[in-house]
Amino acid sequence: MVIGTRGHYSTIRTEQLDDVERRTLRPASPEQLSGTGRWMYEVAVRDGRDALADTIVHLFGRVECPRCASVFTFADAYTAANNPRA
Repeated sequence: MVIGTRGHYSTIRTEQLDDVERRTLRPASPEQLSGTGRWMYEVAVRDGRDALADTIVHLFGRVECPRCASVFTFADAYTAANNPRA
């Protein structure tokens, strides 16, 4: 997943570090954010950090897997993959 100056997308990266099969991220609307995501967004907006606020809505939005086309949220996938109780 890429979020930054190169864009906001999911990709398959080759050994040569080329991005292929890009899928544009689907940002969450600020109203959809809850918990940590909402807090992070509100702080970024409050502090005039518009680029950071934009990054946060993409981070907590939806991702399409370039390999299988399944759609999921990065935050949920990251939590599940890094949950020590799982």
